Amino acid sequence: KRQLWRALYYLRSKNRILIIKENNNNIELKITKVGKKYLRKIDFDNLSLTKPNVWDKKWRLVIFDIPEEKKKAREALRQKLKDLGMVKLQDSIWITPYPCEDEIAFIKFIFNLSDYWLDIIISDNIGVQEYRLKKLFNLL
Repeated sequence: KRQLWRALYYLRSKNRILIIKENNNNIELKITKVGKKYLRKIDFDNLSLTKPNVWDKKWRLVIFDIPEEKKKAREALRQKLKDLGMVKLQDSIWITPYPCEDEIAFIKFIFNLSDYWLDIIISDNIGVQEYRLKKLFNLL
C-alpha cells in the first residue's frame, strides 16, 4: 500500500496525474496532458510491427526527406525504423514486407515531422533486390 502511494505521489510531483480525493476514502485519478504525453512515449518505446500469418506480397517503402536543421529527428527516425526491423535501401529509403502505416503515422507525430516529407509507398515488386529481401525477412 505504501509503495502504491509513493508511486502516485511521484507521478503527481511530475505533473503526470491529478489526485482527486472523494468521500468514503475513494480516490479518483486524472491523467494530465503531461501524463498523456508520457504514456505515448512509453508506447513509442514498445512500438513494433505486427507480422501477419500470411504475407500479402506487398512491400512497404518508407521514404523521407528531412532537412539538416531537423538532423536529430532524422537520425532518431532512422534508428526507430531499424528498431522496427526495417531494412535500409538508402539513407532515406527503408523497406518492410509488413503493414506499417499506423506506426509511421505515430512516429511522424512523436518526432513532430508533419511538416516534412515522410511517406509510404506500397509495391508488389521491388526489382532485383526482391530475392535478397525475401531471404532477409524469411519469406521464402
